[in-house]
This record gives sequence, C-alpha cells and structure tokens, in this order.
Amino acid sequence: MKTKPKFSLDIANAFKDRKFKYSGTATLLVICVVIATLLINLLFSIIPLKVDITANKIFSISDKTLSVLNRLEDDIKFNFIYQVGLEDNYVMELADRYVAASDKIKSEIIDPVVNPGFKEMFAIDDNKSSTEPQTGSVVVENTTTGMFVTLTTDDFYSYSYDEEGNATQKYYDGEEAFTSAIAAVTTEMTYNIGVLTGHNENSIPDAMKTVMDRMFFNVYDVDLMTDKEIPAGTDVLLILAPEWDITAPEKDTILEYLDPKDTAGSVIFVAGKAKGDTPNLDELLEHYCVSLEDKIIYEENTKNTTADVKYSLMLPYQKNEITSSTTVSQKLLFNEAKPIFTYPELSRVSTLYFDLALTSDQAWASANPKSGTLDFDPDTDIKLDKNAAFVPALGVMELSDSVGTNVSNLIIFNCEYFLLEDQGSLNAYANDEVFYSALYWCIGDSNAKVNLTSKYFITATHELSTFGIYVYGVIFGIVIPVAILGCGLVVYLKRRHL
Repeated sequence: MKTKPKFSLDIANAFKDRKFKYSGTATLLVICVVIATLLINLLFSIIPLKVDITANKIFSISDKTLSVLNRLEDDIKFNFIYQVGLEDNYVMELADRYVAASDKIKSEIIDPVVNPGFKEMFAIDDNKSSTEPQTGSVVVENTTTGMFVTLTTDDFYSYSYDEEGNATQKYYDGEEAFTSAIAAVTTEMTYNIGVLTGHNENSIPDAMKTVMDRMFFNVYDVDLMTDKEIPAGTDVLLILAPEWDITAPEKDTILEYLDPKDTAGSVIFVAGKAKGDTPNLDELLEHYCVSLEDKIIYEENTKNTTADVKYSLMLPYQKNEITSSTTVSQKLLFNEAKPIFTYPELSRVSTLYFDLALTSDQAWASANPKSGTLDFDPDTDIKLDKNAAFVPALGVMELSDSVGTNVSNLIIFNCEYFLLEDQGSLNAYANDEVFYSALYWCIGDSNAKVNLTSKYFITATHELSTFGIYVYGVIFGIVIPVAILGCGLVVYLKRRHL
C-alpha cells in the first residue's frame, strides 16, 4: 500500500492557507512602501521645487520683477565668472529663481581657469556700456542684441556704517541688481539728469546714486557759471539744497530751460539749507507761483512724528499721478521740514499743483529753532487756518495756454535732509521711492521705473555641508527604506508560523 508523500505541492490550497494570507499581505505592504519611497525620491529630484525659508526672503523675487520678466522679448543670459567650487551660492540661488520664472533667461558658469580669455567674450565698445568683467563678476547679457551689463560683488552686497566707519549692517541687493541689469540691456532709453553745482549744494547720497546708475540715468554736473547753459538733452535739472543763492544769469538760464515756448525740461529742487536771502531762487519759484517759508514745522500729532520729536516728521505720501508708481507702504521722513505755499490765482498759464505730503492740522511753524518742550509760542510762531495743513513737498505741472499740453514740471522738497544718507533709513522710509517716482514723472515715463528695496542680509536657514548632504541622503534614501523593509520581514516571519 502506497503512502502519500509527506511534502506534497498543493498550490490551490496554498493560496487559501491562513499563513499565506498574512505573510502575503505583509510582503505586499513592504513592496508598496519601497516603491512609494523610490517614487517620492524620483519625483523630488525631477520637480524644481524650492521654498525660500530665509527670514528676510532674500531668495524670493517680487511682483515688480515678475512684471519685467513677463514683458521680455529678447533672450537673456546670466554669465557667472566663477571658478568651479568658489561660486557665490546666494547669487546663484537667486539667479535660479529668475531662470525658473522665465523661459527667456538662461545661465552658465564660465570658469576663468578653464577659459582664461573670458574677458574677450565681453569686450567693451561703443554699443556696450559696462565695466570689464573680473573673476567673481556676473555678466547679464542680452544675447539677441549683444548688450550686456557687468555686476560685481558691490552690486549684490552693501553695508551701512557707524560714525567711526565700522560696518554695522549688511544688505543683500541681489534682486535689485539682476532686475535693473535686465531692464538696462533690454531698453534703449537713457535719461539725462543734470546736477547744479557751484553753490555748496548737497550731493546725491551714494546709496541713491548707485540705484540711479542702474535706472537708465546718465547723471552729470552742471556748472552754469562756467558753461553758461544747461546741456542739450537734459531731462531733469536737480538743485540739491544750495547754501547760496544762484546768480541772476543762472536764473535766466534756468527760466529759459523752463520756457513754455520750447520743449522744456523739469526741475527738482531740494530746499531748506540756504543761509540768508535768495532773491534769484525766489524769482525762479515765482514762475510757478510758489514761495518757501524759512520756518521749521512742528507737529503735535504724534502719529506724524518719529519718537515724538515734533520737528522730525513722518508723513504718509499723498497718492497722485506723481507717486502712482510708488509701491512701498512706508512714510516719508522729513527732519526740520519747512512749509511751501502756492498762489495759483497769480499764475499766467494753466498750472496744476500736487501735494506730495501733508502735516496734520495740529502742526505749526516757527522761525526760531526750539529746544526743551518745543511748545507753540503765539507771539512768534504761526498756525494755519482751522483744518489746514502744511505742505513740505509739492509737485507743479505747467500747461500750455494754447493746447493744454505739459511743458514743464517742478518738484520741491522743502527739507534739506530729504535725500536720506544711510541704507537703513532708505529701507525704513519712502523718500527714495518718491524721489525716483518724481524723476520719472518729470521725464514722462513712469512705466519704466524699476527700483527695488535692498534687504537686510538675514538668512536664518539650516545650512548643510557636503558631508551633511550625503548623510541625509543615506538616511532618507537607504536607511529608512531598509528599516521599513526589515519591519515587514519581521512581520512576515512571525506570521508564517501561525
């Protein structure tokens, strides 16, 4: 009599076995987890997903930059003159955001060691206005037209300094540098800005001058005592807080520049520094039916002052066609501002006035500098009529009698310190934004304005070394999946004995 083999293969019953069901489920679960882990790793390696976790969003680009990128018609290339392994990671990371935001932008690293003749690639000629690239530079190139701009480390980083010359704060200007360079190589616009000299005027602060250099502005000095005329093509004449009055011939030259019979230019006048009478400057302002008071404004409404200092005004700028391109929400800072008064009823032609800033109706003005409690003195100080405010910043547009077209403009800031000196103040207040907007309004091209605020250099990120990246890669790519697989195997071995 034959006996049945002890170990026979019964496939049909094996699938019905309870042990097989449990072990099969565990095995399938492990396989699914492993496959899901591999797919997730593959997905994140393909998708260029980046999140800016820096405290100050220094790797993020603004809506203003996106609007510039969306209008691009030419192809742009970022050429990084970096030795491989010595790249500026902050600059490279921000550039990647530009490349991701527009298919018109590409980037390439040019290693100066491998390509020692890189300077010949960006030779400067009459059609390419830029500085010669060096190792560490970034050349923003319009590959359609051949125009390029060279950016250096100073374009990406800036500092504020204390009174002893020590750097106190570092700023990252990456977005401003890249966006301004793109705008510069994709436009044929160049605006000519003359700065009047010869009367102990203030100069344009370095931080603002750097921005103006990136905003299509060709800035040059105008000495009317020597040249006798304002250079042809000057779009705006800047008169920046002269200490002395202009001469009668200078006044006549400026009035001729503003003559409604011609295609005239515009004047931006920062006042408040003059010592003594200024009859010629006064006559220049009378052309627009405007006068300046040599009295310091004091503000009782603490919402309009800094640290409750009554003569340090912090006023919201007034929204109008002059400031329409201003995008910041900060207020204007006026230290020892003075009033501006208008007399439109005396105007010989049609004239429009735009208040750029207003005090509250609690403000008053004094010709005598105050100290101590800064209280109003009814014997020497002045207040305006009820519900009236002082105007420390004003815009004036003069129109032609015959056709009603704009023929000249005047912007006045009756505050010697309106052009702020340090980067911290520029970040905190809107003075520079309103000044740039006034420039473009005078020129008549507010849509071209591309200026961006510097950001404090605060990253607050978790930085990994190359070794750390490998460690995290091993942990998430190998250790965790193997651990999951091991757990599944343990479950399987336990279940198979049930």
